[in-house]
Amino acid sequence: KLGQLKFIVIASNAPENVKKDVVYYAKLSNIPIIEFPGSNKDLGTLIGKPFSVALIGIIDPGQVSAEMLIKYAKT
Repeated sequence: KLGQLKFIVIASNAPENVKKDVVYYAKLSNIPIIEFPGSNKDLGTLIGKPFSVALIGIIDPGQVSAEMLIKYAKT
């Protein structure tokens, strides 16, 4: 739904055209973007998916902070 995203996480190897579009629309909506230092496979694994994930929109971060995502990618 509109206005519910807290932030966007985008994999470091997401396609450039996707990154460009996401950054443009996120800036229009004042939504922060976090570049996940891992690959799209790492991001998929992190969220429990058996496939690559280029980006995710976080509606409710719960107990997972952006810092935790970045820390996971570095291990």
